[in-house]
Amino acid sequence: MPLTSQSIRNVLEIKDLNIKFHEDSYLKTVDGCEALIIPAVLTYLPPRCINCGFDNLVKNGFNTNMIIVPSLVHRPTYLALKRQRFLCRECHTTFDVQTNYIWQNYQISQPVRQLILSETARNQSNKDIAQRYHVSDKTVQRIIDEEASQHQQYAKDQLPKHLAFDEFASVDKKMSFIWCDSDRHTIGEILTYRTSRYIKAYFCGFSLKARMNVETITLDLNAGYINLVPELFPNAKVVVDRFHIVQMANRSLNQIRIQVMKTLDKTDKKYKFMKHEWKQFLRPMGKFKMFYVS
Repeated sequence: MPLTSQSIRNVLEIKDLNIKFHEDSYLKTVDGCEALIIPAVLTYLPPRCINCGFDNLVKNGFNTNMIIVPSLVHRPTYLALKRQRFLCRECHTTFDVQTNYIWQNYQISQPVRQLILSETARNQSNKDIAQRYHVSDKTVQRIIDEEASQHQQYAKDQLPKHLAFDEFASVDKKMSFIWCDSDRHTIGEILTYRTSRYIKAYFCGFSLKARMNVETITLDLNAGYINLVPELFPNAKVVVDRFHIVQMANRSLNQIRIQVMKTLDKTDKKYKFMKHEWKQFLRPMGKFKMFYVS
């Protein structure tokens, strides 16, 4: 094998020996950007038809696909891969030969996919990752979702007995949904969206038996989550976490304090006390300091 071909294999991380290089690379404008195009051919004789299983096959030309591969510089790099097409004389269907370098029906090579996944471990947006590897931000999210589906922490036939629901600001300050195991204090899953439809579709992926075994769900006073509980978890009881109860009490007390202040003159000692000593209203009774305001 020529040294140039082996060098290309090393750079693009190609291990499939059926992918061969017979032409020089060249520059071409793709989607408005100057890109490096590396021609290659993928050909071998498959043992049988992938549709019917018979081995009565004949060659039937090539199909060319533009595959995104790792870039040496900031310029996009594509593998112009000509795949051998075969015709089955038994079922009269055609198919292209496949390689483990690219998933079937994909236009992104496995090395680029792995690079994108490694970038997601850092604190950066999908848009930044997409620009770096010359794909769309939706493609980045799809790769993340596909990889996550292969590493589910919980099987679809079981759920913890005690769950906790919450939401948090994730990428670009968008709110995402998270659920946890209340007993083990471990994260079960993080969902990109917090809409009722999205959450319902996710939990409906678990068996009814698993959802019926859930006993309690701890959440805040979000009406959307509360309304989902009876539908998704028939035997579960809703537990409102103490943090949000205390938070609501503090907000209500603070609103009343402000309302009373508005009825007083700003030179009044009671007004000044309520304005400057507002933390006193939030102290526990055992730590409350006595003030006498005449």
